[in-house]
Amino acid sequence: MAYFWSNLKNGLRNLPFIFIHYMQKKLPADKIIFMTEDTDNPKYEHVYVLVDCNNFFASCERLVNPEYRNVPIVVLSNNDGCIVARSNEAKALGIKMGIPYFQVQDLIKKNHVKVFSSNFDLYLDISSRVMRALASISPNVIPYSVDEAFIKFDSLTEEQALDFGFQVKRFIKSNIGISVGVGIAQSKTLAKIASHHAKKHADTAGVYSLLNLFNRDKILRNTPISDVWGVGRRMNAHLTENRITTAYELAQCDPEIMRRHYSIVLARTIMELNAQDAISDDNSRENQQQIMYSRTFKDKLSDIKDIEEAVANYAAQTAQQLRSHQLYCSTVSVFLRTPSHGSLPKYENSICLKLSIPTIDTRDIIKAASEGLHQIFKKGYHYMSAGVCLGGLTANKIAQSDLFSYTPDDETIERGEKLMEAMDNLNTIHPQSISVSAQGHFARDKKFTDPKHRSQFYTIYVNGSPIAY
Repeated sequence: MAYFWSNLKNGLRNLPFIFIHYMQKKLPADKIIFMTEDTDNPKYEHVYVLVDCNNFFASCERLVNPEYRNVPIVVLSNNDGCIVARSNEAKALGIKMGIPYFQVQDLIKKNHVKVFSSNFDLYLDISSRVMRALASISPNVIPYSVDEAFIKFDSLTEEQALDFGFQVKRFIKSNIGISVGVGIAQSKTLAKIASHHAKKHADTAGVYSLLNLFNRDKILRNTPISDVWGVGRRMNAHLTENRITTAYELAQCDPEIMRRHYSIVLARTIMELNAQDAISDDNSRENQQQIMYSRTFKDKLSDIKDIEEAVANYAAQTAQQLRSHQLYCSTVSVFLRTPSHGSLPKYENSICLKLSIPTIDTRDIIKAASEGLHQIFKKGYHYMSAGVCLGGLTANKIAQSDLFSYTPDDETIERGEKLMEAMDNLNTIHPQSISVSAQGHFARDKKFTDPKHRSQFYTIYVNGSPIAY
C-alpha cells in the first residue's frame, strides 16, 4: 500500500481507484480496481476512455535511446524521405509533419535535432506492450491503431472516469515508459476530440473529459471541422462550402438529412458528436476495410524482376498483418507509379484481383500480386514506388466459390494455415529468418531500401541488445 499512500501525500484525494503495488500478493500486479462509488455525481452510460500515445514513434526512440530525452527528435519515412514523427521540441522548431527531409536538413543541423529512420519492428513491439498493459487492467480494450486504444465502461461517473484516466496515464508511463494522453466521452468521436484537447493544453495534465455538456459545447465550438474524426479533406471542403466550419455546427445538423446528401458515415459522426454511441465496438476487426503496404524505392527501377521482388515482399508484409488481425482477404490490389515531377515519362496504374476463396496464405497473396503487377507493368518507365493492398476482409474464410475456378480442398487449406502459423512464430523469434522464395533477397538488398539512421532492435531479440562491459 506504500504506493497508494505516497500518491495521497502528493495531493491525490478521494481516489475511487487504487493501484495494487507489485508487492501486494493477494491480487495480480498490474490491476486497477474500483474501491468506492461516488453517489453524488450522475453516472453516464457507454463511457469511452481513449488512451493515445504521445508522439509515438519519437517516444519509442527515446525509450531505447534515453540520452535523447531532452533533445529534439524526428523520425523519417521509408528510405528517409519525409518526416513522419516529431517530438514536442522538434514541433516547437517549426518542423512540419510530412515535409521532405532535405528541405529541413539545415534547420535540423543548426538545432542539433536527432534523426532516426523508421524502425517499425520496434514500434510494433512497444505497441503490443502498451496494448497488453491496457488489457491487464480492463477486459474491454478496443485497439484502434498502433498507438491508441479505447477502454469501454457501461456505467461511470465523470469523477471516476477522470481518476481512472490519471491512473492509466501513470500506469503506462511507469510500466512501459511511454507518455499518453487520455480523452473521455460517451462516444469514440468525442473521446478523440477530448484526447486531442488533453495533448494541446498543459492545464489538463494530459487527461480531459467531455462527459459534461458545458465542456462538450465549449470544446466543439473551438474545434475546426477538419479536426473531427471521420471528416476527410474532400468532405471538409463540401461542408465548408455550406458554412459548416466547426464541430459544434456539424453537431447541430440533422443526421438523416446529411445521410441523404452525403453519407451514412457523416450521419454517424453527427450522432457521435451528440454523445450517441454510433460506431461499432467490434475491436476494429470488421470495421477494418483494407490492409496496405507501400514503399518508395531507394533508386528508380525499370526492370520488372526487381519490382516483382519488391512487390512480393510488400505482399508478404500485408499477409503477416492480415494474420495478426486474424482476418482473411478476398481481393489483392497492386499499384505502380513513376515520379510525378521531373522530365521522365509519367505513368501510374493499379489493378484489383479477386481471389477464388478468402485466404491468409502468403503464397496465394504473392501469386495474385505478381499476376496483377504483370498486367499493369509497362516497359520504358522508371518506377518510383509500388504497393499492395488487401481488401474484402472478413473474420472467416467462408465464401461462395466460383464454379469455374480452382478451389483447394479443406485439408490443403489447413496445411497452408499451419505453415503460415509456423512461419510467423519463427519470424517472431528471429526476424526475417523465414520467407517465401519469391521474396528473394529483398530485405538485404540496398537498392530497395537503405535507412541510414535506424536504431537497434533492443526490445525484440537478443542480438539487438546493447553490450555491457
